[in-house]
Amino acid sequence: MKNPRVRNYPASYSTPVDTNEILEFSLGEMLATVELNQSNTGWTSEWWVSRLNTETAQAAGFLVIPVFGGSREVALRRVSHISTDVLELIEQASGGVAPAVSSGDRTKHIAHHLEAFIGLLDPEGEVVTNTALMYEFLETFQTPAPAKLIAEVLGMDSVRTIQDRLDRARDRGLLARPGRGKNWTG
Repeated sequence: MKNPRVRNYPASYSTPVDTNEILEFSLGEMLATVELNQSNTGWTSEWWVSRLNTETAQAAGFLVIPVFGGSREVALRRVSHISTDVLELIEQASGGVAPAVSSGDRTKHIAHHLEAFIGLLDPEGEVVTNTALMYEFLETFQTPAPAKLIAEVLGMDSVRTIQDRLDRARDRGLLARPGRGKNWTG
């Protein structure tokens, strides 16, 4: 069994919470961002998991797993040891994700997953289509204000630009209008 890669992000990457970093684990198409938060019995690990490929990019699960032990280094080692098992479990059992009850900032986790998803999109692809795909991906996380998050991740000052692209995607039948189903024509 292959061990997933782990990458630590410095504090400047994320919105300050109780931790200084977000951990990333991946295995095949599964991507997890993990945040360690100190609790009165040790640490808790919050796992945000998505399945990322060009056909089924979606949120796959949210877990909170206690990690007993004193130091952050011990907790990090223990989380690393279970990462493959957690990703395989979610891959086999996932059918979507419920709104997470998180002690951390869920936006930073979702933004990280969106950045990874954007890396799968065709950079030469049509911007309206790519924006619609990003929006649909964020809907699987039940993200409030997805247009705003897309603009932030893309480094755009105007949310209105993203909203205009989403309106054009609805006009083309790529996205459903609020309260209606999608009407794919091709």
